[in-house]
Amino acid sequence: MATIATQLQNTLGLTSTEAIIYLAALPHPVVGIADVVKLTHIKRTTVYHALDTLAYKGLAAKKNSGRRAVFSMLP
Repeated sequence: MATIATQLQNTLGLTSTEAIIYLAALPHPVVGIADVVKLTHIKRTTVYHALDTLAYKGLAAKKNSGRRAVFSMLP
């Protein structure tokens, strides 16, 4: 996974955290913040920031589902 993460960093300009989160969430159709935290063991506040950045870069779609934000990774 480190090799793919490194390639994503180099080709798409992602940070290491964004690459790890992207790869962890990619196989799942929809993930919430808590899901990503469980998958990656990265701090919740860091996950919020990274997912918002991925959405800004066009690699994730953000949808508000009630009071909770969910994300889907775009391949």
